[in-house]
Amino acid sequence: GRLLTGSASLPMSSVALRHLDRISPHLLVRLSIPSLTSGSEGEAVLQLLAEMREDLKSLKEVFVHITPPRLPRVTGESRATRSEAVSVLAGALSAALPCWLDSFEANLRGGCLLAGDSVLGDLVSAIPKHLTRLGLDLNHFSSSDAQAVAKSLPSSLRELRLLFHGRSFAWLGSGVEASGTEELASALPASLEKLHLMLESSAHGASTLCQALPPNLRHLALDLQMTLARGSEARLSEALAAAFPCHLAVLQLRLTDFNMSLAELRTFAESLPQSLTDLRLDICCRDVGDDGAQALASNLPEGLECLFLCLRDWRFSAVGVRVLTAALPKNLRRLKLAFSSSPIGASGARALTSHLPTTLSCMNLSLRHCSLGRDGEQALRPLARRWNAVPQSWVRIYEKTAVSVGLRHCTEWDLWD
Repeated sequence: GRLLTGSASLPMSSVALRHLDRISPHLLVRLSIPSLTSGSEGEAVLQLLAEMREDLKSLKEVFVHITPPRLPRVTGESRATRSEAVSVLAGALSAALPCWLDSFEANLRGGCLLAGDSVLGDLVSAIPKHLTRLGLDLNHFSSSDAQAVAKSLPSSLRELRLLFHGRSFAWLGSGVEASGTEELASALPASLEKLHLMLESSAHGASTLCQALPPNLRHLALDLQMTLARGSEARLSEALAAAFPCHLAVLQLRLTDFNMSLAELRTFAESLPQSLTDLRLDICCRDVGDDGAQALASNLPEGLECLFLCLRDWRFSAVGVRVLTAALPKNLRRLKLAFSSSPIGASGARALTSHLPTTLSCMNLSLRHCSLGRDGEQALRPLARRWNAVPQSWVRIYEKTAVSVGLRHCTEWDLWD
């Protein structure tokens, strides 16, 4: 019998063919292909989709994950052969996707992994031209990749998620070209309301990106890995301060390998839109101390319902903690505080426990190397007992400098849902 469903996820290609035969195409609204492979099986699935495309009138959302080609020593294929196979798959994907799609998400990292990033242009050419939502997961950020993506961005987009996961060996002197960021910035559609970018960039390229942000943004998420080129930090801070649209509701900002001075922090904090309901910051402001905590606290929007503050190496004391906690908006529902290398001591721990809003439904607290001592840990125990029992909430303390603690990847510094 036919599967009367509005959403379908197709497993491995050989099984996907049997599933597609049973789906009622006129009912399908969302289609997911989580393991699309280059080669005959993947092309057969896309060929069958192309044949039923005229019946997919209700299809609005498609997700595709292109799996990596097999290792060369297993298949005996050359790089050129693998690149050609992925390019053929990209053509089949383009022929299979209806032009009336609203949303398209694709993980293209596997397609470029062993075939080479040169195939990215073929893969992004399959993107439908009238989308309102687009999400792409890609490998390393380069000028050529940025140009390929920029040429394929539909002008009708309202939501864009573009994540470049790879990182270059910046400590060896290799970085990214600013021209790639500039190319991408100039191609951002003016109609965007929601933007999430993760990429590696120089301070100059990031400044250009900030200056080109669309004016109607309501949701902005920037995850920028800064390269080692120094001297443009002040310009980036100024560009950030001038970039935020006045009606911005959500701001999520992470600047990795970037240090903001006290003066730059004050300029940045004063520019935070008061319309924000969701603010998430992960920034390093080395040695700004209690003055830095005061600068941020005095500019927190009063209407915040969600606040994440990951403050690396600020080195404020218990005074800074009291200032920050006293400024927390009264209607907060979600709160994450992650402090590292700030000697708040036992008095700072007691300030944390006594000034948290009563409206919280989710709370995360991480303190790394904050000189709490036995008295500070004792003061935090009631807080830990309460929140560690609540789903997705926790209280964590790291005072030792063991290598295992330093290298552990955990959720302390996560800004994204």
